[in-house]
Amino acid sequence: MNPRHLEPQSSALPLSYTHQARAREGYIWRARLQRLFFLLSMRAIVQLLGVGATFEVVVVEGPGENEPVLIKRPAPSLRDRREGLAALEREWRVLETFRLAALPKPLFRGEDERGPFLAESIVPGVPLREVAERGPIPTARFYELAWAAFTAFAELHEYADERGPLGFVHGDPSPDNVLFDETTAGPRVGFVDFGNATFRDAPAPVFPHARGTLPYAPPELARGETPPTAATDVYALTASLLTLVLPELTDASNEAAVLLEVGDRGLRLAALATHREIEPSVKEALLRALAFDPRQRIASARELAHVLAQARA
Repeated sequence: MNPRHLEPQSSALPLSYTHQARAREGYIWRARLQRLFFLLSMRAIVQLLGVGATFEVVVVEGPGENEPVLIKRPAPSLRDRREGLAALEREWRVLETFRLAALPKPLFRGEDERGPFLAESIVPGVPLREVAERGPIPTARFYELAWAAFTAFAELHEYADERGPLGFVHGDPSPDNVLFDETTAGPRVGFVDFGNATFRDAPAPVFPHARGTLPYAPPELARGETPPTAATDVYALTASLLTLVLPELTDASNEAAVLLEVGDRGLRLAALATHREIEPSVKEALLRALAFDPRQRIASARELAHVLAQARA
């Protein structure tokens, strides 16, 4: 990595033109020092986390004795396309704006011979998908994890500043983008991958590409009839969490068949309806959250968190 430019976190405070110029000069010097420190201290790539549809993600050794750092850049297929640059910009804007424990911290961004990148902290935890692959978890544990996830997600959706709600939408809260920290006494949830995210002051994703992840995306989003919303977020998070207790959400065997099944009929929820251990109130709320008709759904993460809190009591 040979960065040509690094931009540190920007200030949100209104400044006069002179103060802005001085602040910008200070940012530039801090960026140069940060770049030098990073290059002298970073020794090796620790792990290639993966190349998805939007991002290529690697973990590198942090400066000195610091924690490892996540380096994220557009996926090779998007590196020279505006969608890739826009996704990277959205990720940075979200991390700059929403300073919550469940999200990574923005460190710096820049450009090297492979194009633009950003560096962010690593959210501790195991992907929801990995937890689900171990097999169904006890119902009490499901209540605990689902309550923590909906509570943290409600904080994102309800985040506001002096001008009012920011209208955050993740766009793809799939099992790969929800993390559970299993090293803490209580459930701690993290969220990652904001390439499809938007909020009041950020550009919307280039629709219709932002369709989420199948089979967790709601039917109308999978069919490309609507952009992501807070309501489609709640559906996708609910479907993702259900993989902790249900073996399969669809009968389809490939992506094309999944798209057809989800778009035409929705998820396979008979196993949830007949589940013997999940309380009727929780079961009813989850089934409503995953209703095929969006007009019949619970569209509030806070409401689902409340139902689960009562079940845990």
